[in-house]
Amino acid sequence: MTTALYTVFHLNLAFSSIEEHQHSEVIQKCYWPLLQIAQDIPIGIEMTAYTLEGIHAVAPEWVTEFKALLALGKCELIASGDSQIIGPLIPAEVNRANLILGQDYYQKMLGIKPAIAYINEQAVSAGLLDIYLDAGFEAVVVEWDNPFSHNPDWQPEFLERPQSLISASGRCIKVIWNHAIAFQKFQRYVHGELTEEDYLQYLLKVLKQGTMAFPVYGSDAEIFDFRPGRYQTEASQISGEWQRIKQLFNSIKKIPEYRWEYPSKLLSLWQPSAPLRLTNAQHPVSVKKQAKYNLCRWGLSGRNDLLLNTQCFQRLAKLKSVSSDKEWRDLCRLWASDLRTHLTQNRYDALKLRCVASQRPHFTPWQPAKDILIRYDEARRRLHIQTPKIHLSLNGNRGLAIDSLAFASQAFESVIGTLSHGHFDHISYGADFYTNHLLLERFRDRDRVTDLNRVEYQLSEQDGCLVIYCHQSLKIGGITKWFKLDGEKLHT
Repeated sequence: MTTALYTVFHLNLAFSSIEEHQHSEVIQKCYWPLLQIAQDIPIGIEMTAYTLEGIHAVAPEWVTEFKALLALGKCELIASGDSQIIGPLIPAEVNRANLILGQDYYQKMLGIKPAIAYINEQAVSAGLLDIYLDAGFEAVVVEWDNPFSHNPDWQPEFLERPQSLISASGRCIKVIWNHAIAFQKFQRYVHGELTEEDYLQYLLKVLKQGTMAFPVYGSDAEIFDFRPGRYQTEASQISGEWQRIKQLFNSIKKIPEYRWEYPSKLLSLWQPSAPLRLTNAQHPVSVKKQAKYNLCRWGLSGRNDLLLNTQCFQRLAKLKSVSSDKEWRDLCRLWASDLRTHLTQNRYDALKLRCVASQRPHFTPWQPAKDILIRYDEARRRLHIQTPKIHLSLNGNRGLAIDSLAFASQAFESVIGTLSHGHFDHISYGADFYTNHLLLERFRDRDRVTDLNRVEYQLSEQDGCLVIYCHQSLKIGGITKWFKLDGEKLHT
């Protein structure tokens, strides 16, 4: 029995640190050599509609060649969506639109709709799997390393063939594994850190007896014979890396124990078995590679991501009433993950983000109301507000952080609040966990700014609603925190 080896090369012209004027260079140095390899070796190629559109704008002949190779069965398209967005961070309706728009564009440009999708940045939740099922996908490509480490009941043998994953709704979708350690080993070989002999020895080590399929590569194509420019440690002059890839692939092709396969062909190796639960309570989302690639990286680590995310949600609210494919496509592209990491200054400037006007309310003196009870616990410095619809407790020792919040529709059972030190009987969680507070790490200044300080509260009114607020002077400037109680709504 031979082992099926497979690849999924990820093409991404939206790469955060690649300027638009570099697209031609990327296509010439990275994408054309990939198609040349496809003449002799079965490979999977994954890209967004955005990338396919970008290639067509600069090198339409590449798209023509790619389409011809697909028709000849020389390579295989793996779906991504219209844009590379981080599914677990994005509302479900945007994820659905992203997949549908991507499939429609693949059909328009290449005449096919792939049945296998590569999960963007390998960030996946059980709920996201349902969206891929609803979009008609038979299988998804998911990284093996992290979910295996988070699920002690998983067996190493699960890696040896495609399995099934169970979604949040209880349905099943087939999974073709990606492997972070494997594709990083491959990168080290291509970048000259390992010899071909070293790499082949690695394959011998990891391919156990009975392994039916193994992922050789499942990551970026733009890091070979080109450097995206993210890190100072990147080499400035590089060449010959695609030739090293071709040489390795041909060497493997000659080894009788191995055979190259398309990702779709692996589905014939799938066998009915108990589906795997990808995530759990401790790890509700699986990500790729090391811990630094967690969701915070994709949500908050880039230039002004908070403003960018805010505007995405504002656009989504408008699209729910009136929308078109173009508006959904624009929203998907504004939610692209690459706008949130190592984005260049030119591309950031091109976003033309609108400044969000201050939403601090205009305060007027509060007139006491008969149906509102306000009590202040001087000893504990807690402010307790009770209305017919809301019970709210605020901590005057901690910048009016929410101690507890309860609503009439929930029988006044607290739904959010503070978990005080000692709530969890585990030293790893031996801290206070607050709600509605500021904690800012300033790396350049090597300090921490927080609003968890002793404050004096004030009462006011806006549009007939009670407003509680306080003001603090912090190292970063003044900050006003306020709460507006409007029926069973709490605005902050």
